[in-house]
Amino acid sequence: MTTEEFLLIYPNFSQSATTEQVTAKLKFANLLIDKIGYFDDMRNDAIGLLTAHLLTIDNMTGGTGSAIQSKTSKKVGDVQFTYSSSTQDREWYNLTNYGQQLLMLIDLLPNYSGAFVV
Repeated sequence: MTTEEFLLIYPNFSQSATTEQVTAKLKFANLLIDKIGYFDDMRNDAIGLLTAHLLTIDNMTGGTGSAIQSKTSKKVGDVQFTYSSSTQDREWYNLTNYGQQLLMLIDLLPNYSGAFVV
């Protein structure tokens, strides 16, 4: 998938990311998806979804590279929250609708068994 193809499918990123950012995330997504190797004719779909997920995560962190914090506990009395930056298993993918769609695609793969962890 090229940068131009990605932006045709996901035009909202032409406003929120530079061409260089999209190209860099596409390159990273290609490496990860090729490492898995089970996508066959759905390869470009997986690359697009992972790229969109990565760009959305960047937007969520303001491009700082900070870890996404997820709430892991709460306390009602005196209001207490505990946060974790864990990216274990599928938790990290559930942070965006693109990541969730990628997980659904992975679940449909007949030849894939195991975790899909970055």
